[in-house]
Amino acid sequence: MDFGNRKTYCRVHDDTAATYSYNTSKLQTFVDYHSIKAVLPAFVKGMSYDNMEIGNGMAAMDAYHRMCECADKPKELAKVRKDLLEYCRQDTLAMVKLLEVIVEKARG
Repeated sequence: MDFGNRKTYCRVHDDTAATYSYNTSKLQTFVDYHSIKAVLPAFVKGMSYDNMEIGNGMAAMDAYHRMCECADKPKELAKVRKDLLEYCRQDTLAMVKLLEVIVEKARG
C-alpha cells in the first residue's frame, strides 16, 4: 500500500499478528511491533502518546492500582483518575482515527 509519502508493508504471520515497516525519512521504522502507540503517528499526523502522564497500557494498569491504594487521598486520587481518563480518551480516539484512515484508503 502507498499512503502518500508513507510506504506501508504488511506481512501476516498468523490470524492475529502482523509485521509493519514504515519507510520514510520522517518516520521511525517499526519492525515486528504493532502497538497502537507505535503505528499511530505513521497514520495520524500529530497524534501520539508522547508527553502524556500515562502513555501505555502498563502505566495505565499501574495507575488503576494506585487509584485503589489512594482511595483515602482525594487529591492524589483525582490526579491519577484524570491522567487515566486522558489516556483512555486518547486510546479511544486513536482507534477511531485509525479506522477513519483505513476506511478512507480502502475507498480509494
